[in-house]
Amino acid sequence: MLISKVRIDNLLQPIQYEGITTICFDCGRVGHKASLCPSVIHPLLRPPIITSTFPFHPRKTSPQRSSVNG
Repeated sequence: MLISKVRIDNLLQPIQYEGITTICFDCGRVGHKASLCPSVIHPLLRPPIITSTFPFHPRKTSPQRSSVNG
């Protein structure tokens, strides 16, 4: 993995890789930036989560028979 910064004494220094315009600090590969890294699933590029909702069907009850005496 490539590093983007190094600490020298108490000073944090950025590292500049010369001649490389697109470098990914997530996977360490050249050719794309971290924002478009194929190794990481980014929230905006992630396929949507599909949840199925079942329609509500009330339980069918059999009609009540009334008993009439008489």
